[in-house]
Amino acid sequence: MPEARAGSSDVLEVEDVHTYYGESHVLQGISLRVGEGEVLTILGRNGAGKTTLVRSIIGFTPPRQGHVRFKGRDITEWPSYRMVGAGMALVPQGRRVFPSLTVQENLEVARAGQGQWTVERVHTLFPRLRERAGNRANKLSGGEQQMLAIGRALMTSEKGSPFCSWSRICRWPSPWPTARTSSAGGRSCTPRGPRSFSPTKRSSRAILE
Repeated sequence: MPEARAGSSDVLEVEDVHTYYGESHVLQGISLRVGEGEVLTILGRNGAGKTTLVRSIIGFTPPRQGHVRFKGRDITEWPSYRMVGAGMALVPQGRRVFPSLTVQENLEVARAGQGQWTVERVHTLFPRLRERAGNRANKLSGGEQQMLAIGRALMTSEKGSPFCSWSRICRWPSPWPTARTSSAGGRSCTPRGPRSFSPTKRSSRAILE
């Protein structure tokens, strides 16, 4: 197993990543860093490479050049299941919940050992999911399915809170209940940011600090 880089405080580091679809060169030297407790937003038009960046990080479309480091370890060539085991989670575009399972079952199936995120804690973050616990996922509204997808991702980590990569999380109406976004199961969430970043630029600068 690769050794963690000494002295690194970044949870995620993407360094000079180049990703292709066939001969189409989509990501051309993308670099970014995300620190502990920080939120980074990726902005760009359709086709700019936002989804490809997420796929490159999680291992669905591995980069041909460059490095992806997670908690100091080079995970560029890791399979996706190994990244999840290390504490990374994905909230996919389109939510992709299990439609025939209930809300409760969708959360339970994602449980990883004795992690900090429990069904009860997810219910505290999203009270609507508690009310809908016995309903099948295909009977939920789009916003409720988004809550479920986020909750399911949080349940996957065995230790602490997972690093979540969200594909097009910002939709209207927002899945986040008002006056509840600052607390996750009774623990304060104080992100250092947020920052936004455009994947179309060959730069590691953070925009809109």
